[in-house]
Amino acid sequence: MGLQYSSAMDIQALKHFTAFEQLPASALERLADEGQVKTFSARDALFHHGDNSHDALYLLAGEVQARYPDGRKKNLTPDDPNAHYPIGNLNPRPFDLVAVSRTVEVFMIDREAQDRILSLASLSEQDAQSNNEAMVVQETEVDPQWLFRMLQAPPFASMPADKLDQFMAAIEQIEVQAGDIIIRQGEPGDYYYLIQKGSALVERTQGTVSFPIATLQADSAFGEEALLKENAVRNASVRMLEDGSLVRLHAEAFKQLLEPAFLHAIPGSELPTLLKNGEYQLVDVRLQPEFARHHLKGSINLPLFQLRARMSELPQGKPLLLLCDSGVQSRVAAFILKEKGFDTAVLEGGLSQLQPDKNPNGQTAETPEE
Repeated sequence: MGLQYSSAMDIQALKHFTAFEQLPASALERLADEGQVKTFSARDALFHHGDNSHDALYLLAGEVQARYPDGRKKNLTPDDPNAHYPIGNLNPRPFDLVAVSRTVEVFMIDREAQDRILSLASLSEQDAQSNNEAMVVQETEVDPQWLFRMLQAPPFASMPADKLDQFMAAIEQIEVQAGDIIIRQGEPGDYYYLIQKGSALVERTQGTVSFPIATLQADSAFGEEALLKENAVRNASVRMLEDGSLVRLHAEAFKQLLEPAFLHAIPGSELPTLLKNGEYQLVDVRLQPEFARHHLKGSINLPLFQLRARMSELPQGKPLLLLCDSGVQSRVAAFILKEKGFDTAVLEGGLSQLQPDKNPNGQTAETPEE
């Protein structure tokens, strides 16, 4: 019959394996989501000697045989103590692995995804057990289950595993009340915020008039714009609408830990090829008059100040390449969109680095593919 994909993984069955037996339910669920259950028939090869693979393989049911290059053979069932660990977990694979019983069922998961989940679970557990001295101005403990869930979501999933412990040590939680002003328009940027509980209103003041921009709910983030721009001040205020709690990260830690993970920059030299292949949807985040004066063919205009309110207009099935004159506004836009799960990149250095074409009309002035 050959290889078949089976039903979803039972998270309790994962506890049979040594690496997973102490994990909380949230981590087991994440492992089950990331991995796949596969069924093989007798005499099927699960892998061959010398194969390179990114997957860890765990035996759930049936009997397999490891066949070494020197002629040795070793059979394995789930009751064997060695089956509590991934089988042949080396690159290249040290032997052929063949199904012996009528059916064999295995759980397979990308090693890097597995290691990240294990790291997050370990760090969350340490955080839950640590006292306030292990954190920076920690007023209340960050809920480890909430934090684990957040770090699995875009864009935090891009953070390298070796930075996770630094991130855990740098964050701090603060309790807030309805009416509290968290950031104030015109003040320097100092923190990046995540809403753990509660909701907040983003509002901007022009002259004596204040008007709302967006309402932020639990798991939303804010405060990144002033941190991504050099010497920038807050361009809006954020006021809590109800009692809640926030997790914040100081500007220096934000730049060191989050900014590199969030932002993928594409050199201008690669742009003609990307445009020719249609790999990205171009999104120009400048103001409409700037866009009308000159822009890249095929780009759509969504000004940065309207991004949160209009991001539902953006296509979901294609990566977005964010554009502006210098690269600064597009970096902010990419950060905001990645928080919402969009696949984003920015044009390194912005449109100003590109050579304008020969056409004097402003409709398609910068088109490096021509």
